[in-house]
Amino acid sequence: GSENPALCLADCFCGDGACSEGENSLVCESDCGSEPLNPVITGNYVEVEGIRFATLENMDPHSTSVTYLTFPFAAVPKGWVIAPNSSVAVSAISSYPWAAHFGITASGDLHQTFWPDSYFSPGSYANPLETSNVGPPYGYKSSVPDGVVMIMECEQGTFAASDFVCQICSGSSSDCGSGQVLCYRGAVTDGCSDCLVGEYKSGNECVQCPSGTYSGSAAASACDECPPGTYA
Repeated sequence: GSENPALCLADCFCGDGACSEGENSLVCESDCGSEPLNPVITGNYVEVEGIRFATLENMDPHSTSVTYLTFPFAAVPKGWVIAPNSSVAVSAISSYPWAAHFGITASGDLHQTFWPDSYFSPGSYANPLETSNVGPPYGYKSSVPDGVVMIMECEQGTFAASDFVCQICSGSSSDCGSGQVLCYRGAVTDGCSDCLVGEYKSGNECVQCPSGTYSGSAAASACDECPPGTYA
């Protein structure tokens, strides 16, 4: 209708068969299926001390050409949580190359991007992290101009018990089957998870297959050598 696609990606592009940036299952299930759009799919994340961070708005953490739009409320992707106000999260925020913009943590604290250990008072923004229980869309968004909501993927050994808590899993990876570990990163339940295609179980971790080898299916306990004339 009269909506501008540049300001309303989720509505205007819904139905095109592609899960575009700005869409998620809550507003566009026909394109995105039953899962929210996960930033790890498009690679829009940074890794600090082995932990993956992204923005709820799925912003590119490597581009210096950032144009902020008015984002709708968005659901936290499964296996991720709103990032806690930790030193690791602050380091992740400061790694984004967008000077004069802000990352918002679960506590509502503001930290400037491209500026190590920088903290700003929310000031007149009583609730920088807005929550919507009336929708769709449900979820969270920033009420601060040039602000983005930081999210964190739950580490291996933990699972997303809520939108704010990565809970430690019970048991041990030694209790899991071949090619499985306890709560692979991004887990949503307390239990064993398959190592992904391209990985294998080594000790209690899923690790990438070495150069020249591959695993063609999930839950691999070893990698196979590439056939002659091929490479990985």
